[in-house]
Amino acid sequence: MSDAPDIAPPPGADFHYASLYFAPRTRARLHLIEALRRELLEIPESCSDRGVAHIKLAWWREELAAAADTAPRHHLTRALRNTSPDLVAAFRELAEHVAGGLGAAPPADDAALDSVLDTLHATPVRALVEQAGGARDAELTTLLRLARLVERANAIAALRRHRDGGWLYLSRATLDSHGLTPDQVRHAARSSELGTLVRAQATHLAGALEDALGELPRQSRRRQRLVTTLARIAQRRLALTLADGCAVLERRVDPTPVAKLAVAWRTRWLG
Repeated sequence: MSDAPDIAPPPGADFHYASLYFAPRTRARLHLIEALRRELLEIPESCSDRGVAHIKLAWWREELAAAADTAPRHHLTRALRNTSPDLVAAFRELAEHVAGGLGAAPPADDAALDSVLDTLHATPVRALVEQAGGARDAELTTLLRLARLVERANAIAALRRHRDGGWLYLSRATLDSHGLTPDQVRHAARSSELGTLVRAQATHLAGALEDALGELPRQSRRRQRLVTTLARIAQRRLALTLADGCAVLERRVDPTPVAKLAVAWRTRWLG
């Protein structure tokens, strides 16, 4: 893992704190999986030109295909081939799904949205959980639900950036209930143009995260601290967003590094 300095998340990132209390070797593997996952998932958000996003994803599809039988070029792909070659196929699949989401219409309802999120996130999240020590089937079901909720929570808190990507992580039924279209969400200049959408979503997701965390016994929350720490930090972010008036298009609030460290410490020792 000679590329570890480039793979490690920045000190203020949620994942830095979620992975903080793992052994160095395990932490390095977690950082690699998360770095490559984010590399692919953030392409739509980072490219204002949809054509450029397609080009970047095509490059990654070629790169991951090459990783199966030739020398890959990117340091993340090289590290994956050297340490976890069994995950190359999973990331090839993820790149295909991200490309398929460019310009996609919102899912019909929350059940369809969950299916979309599972398509994008379930396989890499399973890999992260496995590297972090594994989980029983009942635990894994809850952890995957938590992972979906974390992605939705972070997307609504960072809506200004997230809305430029592929899926909005909002269902058509949710948009209809607030009298909004995907174009109105994507092109709104101020949060007030979105009416009660953001507040309703933030409130709903905060409660759903608490319910899902409550499904895990204390010992499970400690053992599965990678995902549960991310969930607790997402809860804090939603609380700050709500306290700030849900002005997500004007600014993004975020827990401080000290607050994230406190969440990670509490989850590690208290569950």
